[in-house]
Order: sequence, then structure tokens, then C-alpha cells
Amino acid sequence: MNIAFVVNTFPQFSETFILSQIVGLLRRGHQVVIYAEQPDGDLAAVHPEVDQYRLLERTQYRTGCPAGRWDRTRGAAALLCRWGWRIPRRTLESLNVFRHGRRALNLNMLYDSLPREQIGACHDVVHCHFGPNGQRAVAARRAGAFRAPIITTFHGFDANVLPRSFGPGYYRYLFRHGDLFTVGSEFMRRRILGCGAPADRIVHLPMGVDTERFAFSNRSIPPDGRIAVLTVARLAEVKGIEYVLHAIALIKSQYPKLQYVVAGDGPLRDSLSALTVKLGITDQVRFLGAVSRDRIPGLHRAAHIFVLASVVTASGEEENQPVSVAEAQASGLPVIATSIGGIPESLRDGASGFLVPPRDPHAIAAALTWLIENQDAWSRMGRAGRRHVEQHFDGEKLNDRLIDIYRTALAGSTARETCGVSR
Repeated sequence: MNIAFVVNTFPQFSETFILSQIVGLLRRGHQVVIYAEQPDGDLAAVHPEVDQYRLLERTQYRTGCPAGRWDRTRGAAALLCRWGWRIPRRTLESLNVFRHGRRALNLNMLYDSLPREQIGACHDVVHCHFGPNGQRAVAARRAGAFRAPIITTFHGFDANVLPRSFGPGYYRYLFRHGDLFTVGSEFMRRRILGCGAPADRIVHLPMGVDTERFAFSNRSIPPDGRIAVLTVARLAEVKGIEYVLHAIALIKSQYPKLQYVVAGDGPLRDSLSALTVKLGITDQVRFLGAVSRDRIPGLHRAAHIFVLASVVTASGEEENQPVSVAEAQASGLPVIATSIGGIPESLRDGASGFLVPPRDPHAIAAALTWLIENQDAWSRMGRAGRRHVEQHFDGEKLNDRLIDIYRTALAGSTARETCGVSR
């Protein structure tokens, strides 16, 4: 099959699950073209697969929404000339300042509504990651750019924050004209159902884990008594790292050899570093910054416990299906995570780890203390987590299932065309 991926920026540090899908399809002999926003920096070096599979040669970058008023107006005129007359209702709706206010007035909605990339007519399937990319692909298809079925994968921010900001009907156009919608959790299925998604076109497909890269190993305390706690995450509010830092401060005197390693970068890097100074735990915490995919399994092997203390933010951002939790379990790490969003579906509470309330350092500290004091449970919990991942999150099995989803979409598209049903 010839498959188009429509994504945000590519390559991207924190969206390696998309990279895994692309590589999985290429390994199976399929052709992939990527339509994306230009990344802010040179990220190719941190993802070996980008060079290995020459993915930048497969990527076509769309133009962004210009910052200057004149450039934005000129670009909008070009979009209107190219696409607007083909989908007049969608175009007029995007310019309705009475309904959409400033977002229509500053032309942002027009740029979001009309396609900014030329998706080729040769593709068999168009797979969009994140709802707004699905919206643009649907608009391009209805404008006559291509005829392929469109699958849209929802992840979190797109379903949790955007409809809350722009109204519950934000995805009405996508849900009316898109073919299939994949979600990584029952939590996300309920969320997009609440936004108007048709139940009969939602497919459950978690983001997978490479169980060979994240090989299982039993954990034990080394002779020097050092205990390594690991988090792999963006340094953003939704990840709740500050609450882990407070938990470390609560038990540092009890376990002076405990080390907390944080792999990832983000907007909160400076404030979190300052918090370690304030809490007096600079000797116990290491911020590694952005880490390449090939280094992550090694960090897991060196760790004893994994923590992800995610929270629900004021804007509504909430975890869907954090791949890091599945990767940790695949590696045999007992996991402490918060009981929000789709996280309870990602681990077996009491078997492969513990769920704790969000924003509760004392609960995190208590779970850490139990695991440190009950090291004989690590092997049992690690094996339970490995079985859970092999059963529900094995990347090879899920990539095979993704191809089946593509075939289902193709069959549905062919049936509609045979029956003369319009998209």
C-alpha cells in the first residue's frame, strides 16, 4: 500500500510512537510519504531511524500560518484561490467572525480549515495523527485533491483541550466526513464520543512498544545500595514532575542513596531545576535533557522503579495512553502512575505497579517506600507488567492490526463508491 501520514512537526522528540508506526509499515514493504510542519530545530540526529530509513526524503513540509498581517493575508488569498471555491460552505464557515470571533478575524481558522499541503492522489490511505490534521485532510479530499480513505488518530490534547477551547462542535466536519477514528484507550473513545464521533467508526488501537528493544530483565539493588527511580517525559505541566520531586524530598533522609533520573526536555526545565534547589534535593536528581530513542532502553535497564505522576491541567490536558508506561513495564520495571485519563488501562494496579491520586506527593512517597522496602516483589511485578504489554501493547501485533484497519477503510471506501454514496 501507498500510505500518507499527515502529522504535526516531524521528526519530533515526544511523538516517537508515530515514528514507530512509520518504521513498522516500511519494514512490511509499504510505501510511506509524510506531510508535516517544519521542525524548529534539527531533530534528525536524535532519532537513528530517521537516517536509517531516509525519512526526511519521504517528508513534504507544509507552509505555516505567517505571523505578519500582510503575509498572512496574502497566504490566505492564495488558499482561497486554490481551495476555497471548491468547498465554499467550509470556507465561509471559517470566515464567520460572528460565530468564531477573533479566530476567524485573524484568519487562523481559515488556515486550519483549508489544506496547506498537496496530498497526492496516488495514496491508498491517508492516516492523520491529531484531529486538526484530519480536518484539513477531509477538506482537501472534498476539494478533489485525492480520493483515498482518511483515518484519524486522536491522542490527547486534540480531544481534551481544543473542543474545550473552541466549542463541542469543533470536529463536526471531521466526524461527518472522516472514514475511521482510532483511539488508544477507552478513555479517549468516551472523550471523542462526547465530541460527536460516530460510535461505529471508532477503532481501538493503542500505540505499541517494541518488545525486543525494551527487553525484560529482573531488577535487584546493586552492592552500593543505590536505588534509581526513572521518569521519561516532556518537562510540561501535564506530566506532574514537580510532585515526584516533592515526594523525593519527603523520603530523602530515609533513603539517601535514592537517585531520581528525568529524561526529557520542555518548558518547565528551569523551574523544575530551581525546585530541586528549593527542596534541597539537587544531589538526588539528574535532568538528562532530550534523550534519543536508542538511549531510552539503557536508561530502563539501569533503573529500578518508574514513575509518571501526570495531572489534569486547568486547560483540560489529560493523558490518553502514555507509551512510556508500557515501555517501562516491558522492561520489567514496577511502575507508579496516577489514576487519570487512560493511565489505569495502561498498567495493572497492584500487579505491575500502583495507581496513586494526582497531585499527591505523599501518595507517591508511600508507593516508593513500599517498593523500596519490598524488593522481593520487583520480579513478580516486573513479569506481570511484561505479560500485560505483550498481551495489549506489542508493537508488531499492533502494526499488523493497523494494516487490517487500512484494509477495512479501503473496503468501506470501495463500497461507497460502488453504491454511488458521496463522502
